[in-house]
Amino acid sequence: SRSRAQFYEDSFAYKDGHGQSARERVTKDAPIVAELRTNVIIKDEYTLVTDLSHHLSTRYQRPETSIMITVNHSACLLLGGSFEPTYILTINALPVQLQPTTNKRNAALIQNFMCESIGVTSDRGIVKFVPIQEESLAMNGMTILGEIERLERQ
Repeated sequence: SRSRAQFYEDSFAYKDGHGQSARERVTKDAPIVAELRTNVIIKDEYTLVTDLSHHLSTRYQRPETSIMITVNHSACLLLGGSFEPTYILTINALPVQLQPTTNKRNAALIQNFMCESIGVTSDRGIVKFVPIQEESLAMNGMTILGEIERLERQ
């Protein structure tokens, strides 16, 4: 019983960055960049973008301040020889965020969200998960790798 209590204390004691490596602290807030192209005419861009931002924040367990969304609607898109409503959603993130099991789960959940929000069924949508290496993604004038290295030196 004592060892179980100690296990839980140790497991949950590392909140707010205590006990985490520099890499863990930096990658948990690294940006997720989502680019949506669709041939659907979006009447309320604000609602779509804020709802998608919230959804991705939940899916990737990070603050909405780490989510960037771009939307290109009314685009000329052809899928399967048809101009019926369609979309391509590209999610750019660090490789640690785009693991095979995570992508399987997120593909289904994100496509359900897209069906609810813009009315395009999953068979008419494409989600691309694109990993970006730590040295190839930057914010605040520094790559993710550079920020990790800076924190490790402190």
